[in-house]
Amino acid sequence: MTENTDKDLAKQEVDDSDDSSELSERTVIACGFSGPLPPPQVLAQYDEIQAGFADRIVAMAENQALHRQQSEKLAIEAEINDDRRQRRETFIGQILGFILALAIILIAATSIYLNPTWPVGAFSTLIGGGGIYGIIYAFRYTRQVESVDKTKPKAQ
Repeated sequence: MTENTDKDLAKQEVDDSDDSSELSERTVIACGFSGPLPPPQVLAQYDEIQAGFADRIVAMAENQALHRQQSEKLAIEAEINDDRRQRRETFIGQILGFILALAIILIAATSIYLNPTWPVGAFSTLIGGGGIYGIIYAFRYTRQVESVDKTKPKAQ
């Protein structure tokens, strides 16, 4: 049993259909490149077209690389500044929340001390308990948000 290649089959088909036609063969050569610069041979061909073309292409690639690096640097600096601002806002919020909770607890304690009757004492205890709960919740919630943010991958 003989193996027929694609060329042999094409030749047979052409031969069978018309004996006077000729078999033509085409060769297509394609080349490509990726990256900012073409291969050196192609750069040399650009210089053959007009002197200085290759230098202009290289300069264009260098300028693009510099621009990309500057843009990435600015993006990183912006992200760092945003993180710092967020940490500062969180810290200030914690401090203000703590001060507010302490004020509520002090008001409740003063109310109980000055008027130790049952309804005022119960009401003041609820208010003081709410202040303590506020402190605990603020610190727990902040810790949970920070741990979730650390596990989340950064968008690029």
